[in-house]
Amino acid sequence: MSAPLSGPPDPTAAAARAAVRAAEIQRLTQLRAKSVSDATWSAYLGVWERWSTWATAHERPVLPADPHDLAVWAEEAVYPPATAADDTSSNKTTSSKTTSTSSTSKQSPRGISASTLNKWMAAVTFIHRDAGHPSPLEDPTLSSVLKGLRRDMVENTTTTTARTGTGARQAPALMTEHVERIMTAIDSSPTRGESLLEVRDRALVLLAFTSAMRASELAALNVEDLEPDEAGLIVRIRSSKTDQEGAGAFLAIPWARRAHLCPVRAMDDWLDRLSQQLAVQDPTHRDSAPAGGGGPGRSSTARRSLPVRRAMVADLHGAVLRSLFHNGRVGSTMTPDPHQARMARLAITKTITARARAAGLQAADAGGRYFSAHSTRAGFATQAADNGVAERDIMNHGRWKSIAVARGYIRRGELFDDSNAAGHLGL
Repeated sequence: MSAPLSGPPDPTAAAARAAVRAAEIQRLTQLRAKSVSDATWSAYLGVWERWSTWATAHERPVLPADPHDLAVWAEEAVYPPATAADDTSSNKTTSSKTTSTSSTSKQSPRGISASTLNKWMAAVTFIHRDAGHPSPLEDPTLSSVLKGLRRDMVENTTTTTARTGTGARQAPALMTEHVERIMTAIDSSPTRGESLLEVRDRALVLLAFTSAMRASELAALNVEDLEPDEAGLIVRIRSSKTDQEGAGAFLAIPWARRAHLCPVRAMDDWLDRLSQQLAVQDPTHRDSAPAGGGGPGRSSTARRSLPVRRAMVADLHGAVLRSLFHNGRVGSTMTPDPHQARMARLAITKTITARARAAGLQAADAGGRYFSAHSTRAGFATQAADNGVAERDIMNHGRWKSIAVARGYIRRGELFDDSNAAGHLGL
């Protein structure tokens, strides 16, 4: 029995299969794009643009990159080649003194840091693998060069620190005494801390300090992420720098003993005022029903009842920390661009810096650096360690994944505790 003859290919079926495959590719491409956050992808593209520009200017292949070329690029990024102006300045500086270093040694780094170098290589690896190429970092020569660069930078940084007395440029820690000075400065204003801006900034500083949240996490916080509780406030962090897949975390913010330093009272005051202001701007919007009933000038010393606090959260939605405009209006989800309603990460950093400066605060180091949003996170770990909180509890609350990073702050707070051997010499 002969096999049935196959007919001509059905163009309709082929077109349908092609359409299905195209839709599958589109979905997979979208999922692949979501493997990293928008901020990370933007940073990767910025690094790739740097590499592409350098490689094109030096007539080197861009993709896939040659490991030797990447090694040269990295070395030049860490130790930029001296320009004619640099040579002239160096000659003026060194004409009257000799150096004890060998002619092959490097001067202290003037380019990128070791952490930036790691980020650059991570970007190069990601772009290569995304394009179907193996990572150039698998090349043993390139790996060895990068390891040597990192060791060289550590040695040079140590030498510079010993010579100048300066250390790593970390954000200065904002301690409890500093936070209290900021609150005092707010309360001493002509409006006695009752303006809409002051109420918001009080809540911002106190929440940043007690939660140890990053500026990006504070900016992303929504009212729906707040859960009033008898013991204080539960804050949900949906995703963060170290939680790209959005597993989430919950933080418990307790009532403070001192009312003017209480983050829970401050947040209740802000949500109450936000609700009232939104009601004035848009009486028809659900985001505007006044729930607290306190009004401007309400004292922060009394706790609101739990039903009232829950009602405030239920009657609001959208960003917790809102933009405030020159016309006195507050950012609303009903604006043409609702993203403008939310304080940006940079705005949060600038606000904390401005409030610290207004309180006369400045780091007591040689550089006289100002406090930033990261200072509240660093200050939380340092102050908690100074007050005897266990290391694991500090790391859990601050969600530090790296013990080394967390201990960098914790040890500063434990320098003068009972474990300090110099305090037990009988002097």
